[in-house]
Amino acid sequence: MPAAAADRLAPMATSPDRAPWLVIAVLTLLLGVLGFLQYRWTHEIGRAAAERRQADLERAARRFAAALDRELGQTAIAFFTDAGPSLADRRAVLIDYPKRPEM
Repeated sequence: MPAAAADRLAPMATSPDRAPWLVIAVLTLLLGVLGFLQYRWTHEIGRAAAERRQADLERAARRFAAALDRELGQTAIAFFTDAGPSLADRRAVLIDYPKRPEM
């Protein structure tokens, strides 16, 4: 075998030895990129869940405030109106008034 042919074959002999290392390097790089993307996505999901919980809490607080205002308003009207039945009659109506399930 001439020397020139042996020189051309020498790089080919080492390239199959590099192939597994090249695959490992590419897979390691891909793993790093996917890990970074997963971290970002997890952070975004956590932030969206916190915003959703905050909105749910605010909505529940508004519903509670509206229900409390309604109940206190009905109580004030029942006790403090001058027209209509006497105070004792109004108190009896409030005592017999069915409980609201949302309260």
